[in-house]
Amino acid sequence: MLPCTVGLGKSNIQGTESQIALWPNPSQGSVSIGAISGEGMEISIVSSQGQLAGKYTWDESHGINEFQIKKLSGLSPGLYIVILKQDGTIVGTRKLVVSR
Repeated sequence: MLPCTVGLGKSNIQGTESQIALWPNPSQGSVSIGAISGEGMEISIVSSQGQLAGKYTWDESHGINEFQIKKLSGLSPGLYIVILKQDGTIVGTRKLVVSR
Protein backbone atom coordinates (compact mmCIF):
# COMPACT_ATOMS: atom_id res chain seq x y z
CA MET A 1 0.00 0.00 0.00
CA LEU A 2 1.01 3.57 -0.61
CA PRO A 3 1.45 6.05 2.29
CA CYS A 4 -1.32 8.59 2.82
CA THR A 5 -2.77 11.14 5.23
CA VAL A 6 -6.40 11.19 6.31
CA GLY A 7 -8.77 13.97 7.41
CA LEU A 8 -10.50 13.16 10.72
CA GLY A 9 -13.84 14.10 12.29
CA LYS A 10 -17.22 12.41 12.73
CA SER A 11 -20.56 12.07 10.86
CA ASN A 12 -22.64 9.70 8.72
CA ILE A 13 -22.28 9.54 4.96
CA GLN A 14 -24.79 11.64 3.08
CA GLY A 15 -23.25 11.99 -0.35
CA THR A 16 -24.09 11.10 -3.87
CA GLU A 17 -21.81 10.35 -6.80
CA SER A 18 -21.85 14.04 -7.81
CA GLN A 19 -20.49 15.09 -4.41
CA ILE A 20 -17.13 13.35 -4.92
CA ALA A 21 -14.18 15.27 -6.38
CA LEU A 22 -10.70 14.05 -7.37
CA TRP A 23 -7.82 16.43 -8.14
CA PRO A 24 -5.36 17.02 -9.75
CA ASN A 25 -6.31 14.79 -12.63
CA PRO A 26 -4.09 13.87 -14.41
CA SER A 27 -1.76 13.46 -11.43
CA GLN A 28 2.01 13.29 -11.38
CA GLY A 29 2.57 12.20 -7.78
CA SER A 30 -0.28 12.87 -5.39
CA VAL A 31 -4.05 13.08 -5.48
CA SER A 32 -6.76 14.51 -3.23
CA ILE A 33 -10.29 13.18 -2.90
CA GLY A 34 -13.05 15.41 -1.59
CA ALA A 35 -16.32 13.92 -0.37
CA ILE A 36 -18.96 14.02 2.30
CA SER A 37 -17.71 11.03 4.23
CA GLY A 38 -18.32 8.86 7.25
CA GLU A 39 -16.69 6.19 9.33
CA GLY A 40 -15.12 3.28 7.51
CA MET A 41 -14.99 4.71 3.97
CA GLU A 42 -12.77 2.46 1.85
CA ILE A 43 -10.86 3.86 -1.11
CA SER A 44 -9.45 1.46 -3.70
CA ILE A 45 -7.33 2.30 -6.72
CA VAL A 46 -7.71 -0.27 -9.51
CA SER A 47 -5.66 -0.39 -12.72
CA SER A 48 -7.31 -0.53 -16.14
CA GLN A 49 -6.38 -4.25 -16.13
CA GLY A 50 -8.45 -4.79 -12.97
CA GLN A 51 -5.51 -5.15 -10.55
CA LEU A 52 -5.71 -3.56 -7.10
CA ALA A 53 -3.02 -0.85 -7.00
CA GLY A 54 -3.80 0.59 -3.56
CA LYS A 55 -6.35 0.41 -0.75
CA TYR A 56 -6.94 2.96 2.01
CA THR A 57 -9.37 3.52 4.88
CA TRP A 58 -10.84 6.95 5.53
CA ASP A 59 -11.51 6.40 9.24
CA GLU A 60 -13.82 9.26 10.23
CA SER A 61 -14.79 12.65 8.87
CA HIS A 62 -17.22 15.51 9.23
CA GLY A 63 -18.82 17.55 6.48
CA ILE A 64 -16.91 18.00 3.22
CA ASN A 65 -13.47 16.52 3.78
CA GLU A 66 -10.28 15.86 1.91
CA PHE A 67 -8.40 12.57 1.77
CA GLN A 68 -4.87 12.83 0.38
CA ILE A 69 -2.77 10.11 -1.19
CA LYS A 70 0.64 11.75 -1.30
CA LYS A 71 2.70 9.18 -3.19
CA LEU A 72 1.45 7.75 -6.45
CA SER A 73 5.04 7.36 -7.65
CA GLY A 74 4.74 3.58 -7.27
CA LEU A 75 2.03 3.52 -9.94
CA SER A 76 2.89 3.20 -13.61
CA PRO A 77 1.54 5.94 -15.88
CA GLY A 78 -1.95 5.08 -17.14
CA LEU A 79 -5.65 5.00 -16.34
CA TYR A 80 -6.94 3.92 -12.93
CA ILE A 81 -10.37 3.76 -11.32
CA VAL A 82 -10.82 5.12 -7.80
CA ILE A 83 -13.64 3.29 -5.98
CA LEU A 84 -15.20 4.61 -2.76
CA LYS A 85 -17.17 2.17 -0.59
CA GLN A 86 -19.16 2.58 2.62
CA ASP A 87 -20.31 -0.53 4.49
CA GLY A 88 -19.47 -2.68 1.44
CA THR A 89 -21.55 -0.54 -0.93
CA ILE A 90 -19.97 1.47 -3.73
CA VAL A 91 -20.87 5.13 -3.18
CA GLY A 92 -18.76 6.58 -5.98
CA THR A 93 -16.16 6.00 -8.66
CA ARG A 94 -13.78 8.32 -10.49
CA LYS A 95 -11.26 7.86 -13.30
CA LEU A 96 -7.68 8.83 -12.43
CA VAL A 97 -4.91 9.38 -14.94
CA VAL A 98 -1.35 9.00 -13.62
CA SER A 99 1.26 10.72 -15.77
CA ARG A 100 4.95 11.53 -15.44
